[in-house]
Amino acid sequence: MKRLFCFFLFIFLLTDPVFSAFQLVTGIDDSHIKDIAISPFYPDLIYVASSNSLYKSKDKGKTYKKIYSFIDEEIQQIFFSKKETGIFYVVGSKSFYRITDKREELFSADEEEEILAAAEDNGFLYLGTTETLYISNQDFIRWDNIKGISQSSVYWIEPCGENVCIAASDGVYVLSEDNRIKRTFVLRGIEEEDATGLIPNIVKDDIFNKERVWLATSRGLFLSENSGKDFKKFFTAGIDYLNILDLAQTDLERDSLYLATDKGFFKVDIKTKRARALFEGLPVSTINKAEFSKKGKIYLATAKGLFTNQYFTLPYEDKGLKKFLAKQPSIRYVHQNAISANEVSAEKITKWRQAAALKPLFPEVSLDYDKTIYGTAGGSTYEGKTHVGPRDWGLSLSWDIGDFIWNPSQTSIDTRSRLNTKLRIDILEEVNRVYFERLRFIMQLEKESLPEAEALEKELRTRELTAVLDYYTGGAFSKRLRELNKK
Repeated sequence: MKRLFCFFLFIFLLTDPVFSAFQLVTGIDDSHIKDIAISPFYPDLIYVASSNSLYKSKDKGKTYKKIYSFIDEEIQQIFFSKKETGIFYVVGSKSFYRITDKREELFSADEEEEILAAAEDNGFLYLGTTETLYISNQDFIRWDNIKGISQSSVYWIEPCGENVCIAASDGVYVLSEDNRIKRTFVLRGIEEEDATGLIPNIVKDDIFNKERVWLATSRGLFLSENSGKDFKKFFTAGIDYLNILDLAQTDLERDSLYLATDKGFFKVDIKTKRARALFEGLPVSTINKAEFSKKGKIYLATAKGLFTNQYFTLPYEDKGLKKFLAKQPSIRYVHQNAISANEVSAEKITKWRQAAALKPLFPEVSLDYDKTIYGTAGGSTYEGKTHVGPRDWGLSLSWDIGDFIWNPSQTSIDTRSRLNTKLRIDILEEVNRVYFERLRFIMQLEKESLPEAEALEKELRTRELTAVLDYYTGGAFSKRLRELNKK
């Protein structure tokens, strides 16, 4: 529960206050975006992959054109050749392709086999499937199976200095130049709490320190300081056990690491090991991939489209946007009032635990009263004298010493705490979605010349979203909105 509490503490309190909102990239027909790749030679050239379509932009992402569709398979990964200009690779679930001025199939998987990942290094191509790891030189005539990693699913392949690191279903392997392979991250060697449900998703070398290799897993972040020879947990408060789907770095920030997770997008300060959530403008929490341009523009691939943010390329404070947001209740204000109105604050759990901790100090109190009556009785009535004895009062106190060791109330609190946290998650995810959707509708109404019917529809939708926010905040949203617009 402490981990969950820390996670939400970062969400609510440590969100970058000057980080501008993400914007949806238009011109792409598909909403479910799997991957994005920016050319290392021509920054204007960008490829975007949906589940089964490939899009191309020649103008730094201003416009996109669908160039290929893939039938009966999904795109798993896309990447540029690091050595040769004009060569691009597409990893499909059944086939591996090279794209130049045409599409060429380099590898086809068996009927029961699925391709998951690929990489290029030193004139060789590596291909990972649900069964094993393959290698081929760039004539692609022959693909050889690498011994020592068979019967394992290969999720990611990454050149790490002079070696190649492989994230597989049973751990992380390091492949040396002479094709000797060694498993350096073994799941059964991890503490039970960390290993439960752990899947190595992505392994990447640090762009500033080639001895440093990052491992993103379904149970948090791991780090190797010796080119992948061994890994240790990289503890970051609040996000220690998130499912990390991708990680990215930019040349413009030496000590920062960006994480794409199923709970949002995070910036991690490597030195302080502190995380900061960056989610403004994102209507979805699961981020599939993250990519930086050379100038620091962020692209995020999500299930609801491709989003971008001019993080480094523009001043943080856009005057027009700042003026617009000054007239709107902040997301932090909405969060606080939604939590308060629905009584799902983390402080509520803290108070329960404090009260339970004090319970063993207070005894159980019993108060007794008794009296004795003496006399004689004859026939059906009392005869003679009746004497009432002394009135006996008693007060007893008792403590259960076992409560000092374990208080049974904690079990009940744990259960209620889990339910309270889950409810808070659900409420705030919905509030985020509604809040930023409402802002986008208002900006469209103010900046775009829309047909009357479409403008009316957006206006009605805006009012509906305002009503939803009032519902979650007990009317505080509209009250704050009126206050801001009176100024």
